[in-house]
Amino acid sequence: MRSTRLFARALTAALLLCVPLGLTVLALPRMMQGARTGPALFVTRSAIVGLPFSHEQYRAALDAYAATPSDDGDDLAWKAELSRLAGVPLPVVREEAVDALDHEPGNVRVWTLLCEIESKRSPAAAVSCLDLAFQVGSYDWFTTRRRMTLVAAEWPYLDEKLRDAAVARVLPMWHSNRWINGISLRGVLYSLGTTANGRQMIEAGFGTDATLYRKFLIQLILEELNAS
Repeated sequence: MRSTRLFARALTAALLLCVPLGLTVLALPRMMQGARTGPALFVTRSAIVGLPFSHEQYRAALDAYAATPSDDGDDLAWKAELSRLAGVPLPVVREEAVDALDHEPGNVRVWTLLCEIESKRSPAAAVSCLDLAFQVGSYDWFTTRRRMTLVAAEWPYLDEKLRDAAVARVLPMWHSNRWINGISLRGVLYSLGTTANGRQMIEAGFGTDATLYRKFLIQLILEELNAS
């Protein structure tokens, strides 16, 4: 009887041990991927805010993602972005971006990247992509500069719905300097204000508030003077 109880306990312990072992085996590819990409994290994270690096640094970071698991949407997204920065041909980058979105359809960075690539193909392709990108990441401020710059470039081709979506972001961007951490998106508006399409979008964004729009124009002039 005692031997039976001992056997039952040993069997139970073995079965319980199988659970963490199984989880460890499943997590092992992710752990190995993290070890490979760890040294490249500074480059990848800095890419979010547009900090520039050399071609060699982008290529080295991209090499770290060479063995990315086929179902890891986040790392596939980084791989696509690094491919673009490293000068990989756009058709290849587009394929990588689409693959990343298949596994992580809510990744705003990849949507922005894909729309930038689509703009090289045709205005219609860019607009179709932006229609989806604005729905997915309307208030993702990390990609705002890239997205709004692309919108301004494609402004003549946008439909009313997409124009309205872009115009609705102007005032939140203008008031972004109220954030506690001091981050402001007014600089993006000043950059857009130097183009005819961007100025048209911004003017629509301020709407009937002529006083606020005039304040923007005055500040835009000062920014241009300081840059000269």
